[in-house]
Amino acid sequence: MKQQWLTGLLICFLCVACFSFTMMPAQAQTLDMGSGAPVTIDGKDLFMIKARVGVLLPEERARIIQERLLQVARDSAIDIAQVTIHSSGSDAASLEIVAGQTVIMTVTEGDAQADEVTLAVAAEQRQSAIQAAIRDYRDMRVTRYLLLQAGKAVLLTGLVVWLWLLLRKADDYLRTLLQPAGAARVYVKKIPGRKWIPLEQIYNLFHYSLWAFVWGLKLVVLYFYLSIVLSFFPWTRAYSKQLLTYIMVVLESVSHAVWDYLPKGIAIILIVVISRFLLRLVSFFFTALREGKLKIAGFYPEWASPTYKIVRFLILTIAVISIFPYLPGSHSLAFQGVSVLLGVLLSLGSSSAVANVVAGIALTYTRSFNIGDRVKIGEHIGDIIEKSLLATRIRTVKNEEITIPNASILNSPVVNYSSASKETALILYASVTVNYDVPWQKVHPPLIEAALATPGILQEPRPFVLQRQFNNTTVSYEINAYTQEPHRMVDIYSDLHRHIIEFMQTAGVDIASPQYIAFHHGSASDKEAVKGKTDNH
Repeated sequence: MKQQWLTGLLICFLCVACFSFTMMPAQAQTLDMGSGAPVTIDGKDLFMIKARVGVLLPEERARIIQERLLQVARDSAIDIAQVTIHSSGSDAASLEIVAGQTVIMTVTEGDAQADEVTLAVAAEQRQSAIQAAIRDYRDMRVTRYLLLQAGKAVLLTGLVVWLWLLLRKADDYLRTLLQPAGAARVYVKKIPGRKWIPLEQIYNLFHYSLWAFVWGLKLVVLYFYLSIVLSFFPWTRAYSKQLLTYIMVVLESVSHAVWDYLPKGIAIILIVVISRFLLRLVSFFFTALREGKLKIAGFYPEWASPTYKIVRFLILTIAVISIFPYLPGSHSLAFQGVSVLLGVLLSLGSSSAVANVVAGIALTYTRSFNIGDRVKIGEHIGDIIEKSLLATRIRTVKNEEITIPNASILNSPVVNYSSASKETALILYASVTVNYDVPWQKVHPPLIEAALATPGILQEPRPFVLQRQFNNTTVSYEINAYTQEPHRMVDIYSDLHRHIIEFMQTAGVDIASPQYIAFHHGSASDKEAVKGKTDNH
């Protein structure tokens, strides 16, 4: 069934093509006669008037000749053999073409020189053209000829109607194949990191594409049908010629434009192919660097991706700059003006963006942090979840996402807790104050035991205590402990503080505070005095 439809469609197109070239009369063809004004009868150009006579321009001469020729053609009393050439009595350098008592035209030396022939040859050529035009004009208005042309028109109309119905049935048949049930058999490739393409969208795409194609084909058939049918009758042949001229002018312009643009198109294709090859080569090179298959001294694997993006941007920029002169209209003032305007707008509006891009590159090659690192940027502490040339995003310990411009990061101190833990270990520390009357030998052990009892604290290297400061009434002790889990800093600190309180209380060591110190060992009056001062404040 499907092959029968295709065969019928092919036969129909061949029939229309045959009608286009066999049924169209020769009168509808346009003669290429160079510049000048044509003398036209029933849509056929007979000859060109290129020279002026006296004050009459070629256009005015052609109009007068055409009116006289139509007058002679309509007068059946004038025989074609009566169209003769006579010498002009007033001017020996010209000849007249006469039909009966009517002078159709005067052939001058200017006409002969324009055609690059002698005066006699020019007159004979015009005489033959006028006789043929009169004969065709009369023959095409005979009842037998008109009935024959009407039959051709009816036959072509039936053929076009059949073709129209055939296209409609073919459209319905293809739509049946593209129903969602049938479209479910279409294999859709899954793109990594993307969702499956809904089959309904595929069906809609084919549906509208098929609709546009079928209606475009119908309009083309209708256009050529009108052109051919109008050419069958002498009264509408000029309109047929005009319709064909429209499409031929468009096709000729497009073909010339494509042919003239072909060398530039080839240059663009070569630039695209070379750029694509370079991008693949660069991608292969930096992928090997990122995966560690290729090593370069002083080049770190985490530099591979950003460096590849920079190199790819440079390659694409050079490709666009190279392609730009070959684009259609690239040398026009309007195109150049728009390009300058866009350049100015980008320059004025992208200063901060450029600063962020430069800062992003600097942060990449200074290795300040990587994705997943626990960092402190300004007053924000969190994990790096995204790095780009414009900004960096972190997720804080409170599960807040903060976007920080790279220029701000470059101008702020950055503390990376994860970088130290990768090489050795990160030291966490906590300070407590104890009275002078408590020996340090009694303070160190509970602090170290509290650290060792905290989950996430390493047993080796062992925690250690530093006596950091002598206050007025207390000594500041600092417990330092190693960890390789910087992402659990908050939990580890919480457990460490809790264990410090527990182990210090178990050891009988009080953690002092300024108010508590003021009356811990004083008299009752001293306690009341301190309490009064505290209440007043």
